[in-house]
Amino acid sequence: MRVKTLWSKIQDISGWFALFLLVVSIVSGYGWDIRTSNLISNLTGGLVNRTLSIDLHSFVVVILIITLLFHIAPSVQRFYTKNKMN
Repeated sequence: MRVKTLWSKIQDISGWFALFLLVVSIVSGYGWDIRTSNLISNLTGGLVNRTLSIDLHSFVVVILIITLLFHIAPSVQRFYTKNKMN
């Protein structure tokens, strides 16, 4: 059994969090659009209206980019460490 390093754990957690944020981004993006905002509002029981979708989408996109950087950082670190030895 392989013991996970801290970098592997960070990569796993940030990957799952990025997937969650991607789904939220897609839903809020559809809620932002004038043509589909009523559909999203009805599907969420009025919880996500157009105004909230605009704010949520703008916020989530920034957090998603940061999370994706945390997701790829361990791979970049391993790549440079591996090639530095050769």
